[in-house]
Amino acid sequence: ITVGETLTIVGMFLVVDVAILLAWTISDPLYWVRNISLETQFGEPLSSQGYCRSDNWILWISLIGSLHFAILGISCYYSYVSWNLPPALSGAKQLQLAVVSNLQIYLLGVPVLFLVG
Repeated sequence: ITVGETLTIVGMFLVVDVAILLAWTISDPLYWVRNISLETQFGEPLSSQGYCRSDNWILWISLIGSLHFAILGISCYYSYVSWNLPPALSGAKQLQLAVVSNLQIYLLGVPVLFLVG
């Protein structure tokens, strides 16, 4: 695996990621929602909570999540392929640690986002 091949793969996924985000921004832009929880007797807000919202966010998050899960799978494959190379020629162990770390974040972080959000 050469540096050029690696940069090509990273560039491909970056272009696809940007294309998904651009399509989301154009077709279903985020808008600001403000919920006033406390106001004065004259209607002036004292306390409020605001957040960005999108009508079809589940579709877009699913597309981005699927893409990133595919990237993680390809990383696992390349990590497996480079496992038998001599340590002086490869960073397979460091790559596997990074992939496992990303997998942990993905598997633990996504359910937490759904529980909290």
